[in-house]
Amino acid sequence: MKSRSGKIQFITGRILWSLLTGLSLYYLGVFIVIALLRMTYPFELEWMEGGMVDHVVRLVGGEQMYVEPTLSFVPYIYPPLYYYVSAGFSQLTGEGFFPLRLVSFLSALGSFALIHGYVRRETGHVRYGIMAAGLYAASFNLCGGWFDIGRIDSLFMCLLLGGIYAYRFFPSARGQVMAGVLFSLAFLTKQTALFVAVPLCLHCLISRRGWTRIIFPAVIGGLVGSTTLVFDLWSDGWYHFYVFDLPKQHNLQKEMILGYWVHDLWRSMPLAFLCIMGVGFAAIKNRKKDWFHSAMLVGGLIISSWLSRLHSGGWDNVLMPAFACLAIFFGLGIHQFHSCLRKRNQILIGQVFLLLCVFQFASLHYDPAEHIPSQADEEAGWRVIQKIQSLPGDVFLPSHGYLLTMGGKPSMAQAQAVADIFRSHEKDLSKKLEMEIGLALRNQEFGALIFDIPRHYHDEGKISAWADELFVVDGSPWFMDEVMKSYELAGELFPERTVFWPVTGLKTRPQQIYLTRGKSRRN
Repeated sequence: MKSRSGKIQFITGRILWSLLTGLSLYYLGVFIVIALLRMTYPFELEWMEGGMVDHVVRLVGGEQMYVEPTLSFVPYIYPPLYYYVSAGFSQLTGEGFFPLRLVSFLSALGSFALIHGYVRRETGHVRYGIMAAGLYAASFNLCGGWFDIGRIDSLFMCLLLGGIYAYRFFPSARGQVMAGVLFSLAFLTKQTALFVAVPLCLHCLISRRGWTRIIFPAVIGGLVGSTTLVFDLWSDGWYHFYVFDLPKQHNLQKEMILGYWVHDLWRSMPLAFLCIMGVGFAAIKNRKKDWFHSAMLVGGLIISSWLSRLHSGGWDNVLMPAFACLAIFFGLGIHQFHSCLRKRNQILIGQVFLLLCVFQFASLHYDPAEHIPSQADEEAGWRVIQKIQSLPGDVFLPSHGYLLTMGGKPSMAQAQAVADIFRSHEKDLSKKLEMEIGLALRNQEFGALIFDIPRHYHDEGKISAWADELFVVDGSPWFMDEVMKSYELAGELFPERTVFWPVTGLKTRPQQIYLTRGKSRRN
């Protein structure tokens, strides 16, 4: 009986390990297929992605990035590294979305490799690294399908994880310099890298020995400080305004104080969440010297996502550092728990735990087709371009300036960047920008206007122009008083409700066309 029971347990274990490996590879493969299928899609996958293209085009054209906000251009509130890297790629591939998405795709692959490498080196086994990388890939849907789109986050994560890897496994002076450089580059991609760097700097100062303890903090402090000074001098102070001042002025989402922990983390990855606590408890109980490093790493990654989630506009993409942390400690936790049970010959409990791991992967299943634009979406996009080309004069299209460029019209500042100015504490600056936009509308400097209508307006049957709460100036949405005095509704772009919606982020699309009064015609 014992022999037969042991054989059954052996076969069951092999099946469970194979399932876990297969699920990990499945999620990695599905992401790669999704990314490749939509990399050449010529329109936005997310409503601010076109604004990123505008930034890169501006950089390639030799124009300054951080400037006083105007109707023609307002920069996003991010550091510039992603734009520079994408601009370099665009020199090889041409302008558009492709070079930006290629940077993000390659960065996502780099993140998978770094997570795998981290866990493999900690555990000494390849399979735990595969499972950790697979769980991070499985969080693609939880992160809004953001890994490969033309936004800063995947490059940021790749550099951040590279810095974490170098800090952990290369304690020499050269290795700490490399870690500091990677963290600094991560900061130059997204400011929240500092929330991870600071706890590790504390760990370095307390736990490391000799003069090498100051290298990592000194490199980060020196590079972040010097690059901030250089960009500030180059931009006459506008770099500091956009990268530091504006983000601090965002309102807080109070529902995320607890919602982040309960909904975003616990309900999404309960077993991985428990693995973090299990690994930490075991490290403290066994008095392992690296428990402090683990605590600082977990704290930095989890808290950085939380602080980003608390800010208004913090979309699912800000969860990427937290899910990377959960994935790493999921791999470490499986290894530690399984090794402990094997030593105690508690094979059945170990197999129950592996089954729970299978359920964790299965619970993250999503429909890949929901992340891929259809042929009908692309055809609808080209109809929009044709319509823009047929409109008289310049066109006011605040949410998708890249469409104006594709239609041969001058681009303009993206609506979210403008909104950041309007809701800032810099009232003189916002008033100046408001007056510029209002005057252009009153003087009919545009031959046509195109306004978005978000999807929920369609679902609720509303046909009035978009009055999104984010874009309100002195109680009036997007200068509608000036619009109604100088322009009149002339038609809509899409008769159908199903096409040309972004596959992630805010579900909005250009919809209503206004022409100058007396020239309106129904389309």
